[in-house]
Amino acid sequence: MKRTLLSLTSSLLVVLVMASCASPDRIPNGQTEAEVRQRYGTPLAEVPIPGGKRLQYVAPPFAQTGYMVDLDASGRVVRAEQVMDDAHFGRVKIGQDTMATVERDFGPPSRVSFYRVSGRNPVWNYKYVQTAFPMMMSVYFDERGVVSRLESGPDPDYDRGVDRK
Repeated sequence: MKRTLLSLTSSLLVVLVMASCASPDRIPNGQTEAEVRQRYGTPLAEVPIPGGKRLQYVAPPFAQTGYMVDLDASGRVVRAEQVMDDAHFGRVKIGQDTMATVERDFGPPSRVSFYRVSGRNPVWNYKYVQTAFPMMMSVYFDERGVVSRLESGPDPDYDRGVDRK
């Protein structure tokens, strides 16, 4: 029984590693929506964008990556990219972007918090990797749902095993 379970676990691990090599950010422009869905499955969400729609391949609350596949009006890929990184978070405009634009650009957050500094206003937290370090980007919103602040720091979920003698 143990050998069968070990074999099954090993096989599953191989499949997961192989699947991780084929990420949606490597989709060539011009592929059809049907080809994308056949290869990567059903996206978490579809959102309208100017001239077409976006397929969001994200898996909160634990994923540190988020793939956005933009389709034109005819349903063909015009862009596919991994967006959970400093460069993409750096495009968020304080005082301009809203909950709707942040969700369109990054998908749903890993966690929603209400910190004392933000009052009753939500803070959306997104996991990502900076070089090799697990990070958390916090997007603060004001009472109108407009981005008021961005803050990046180590992902607290990866700080559990630290010896604090």
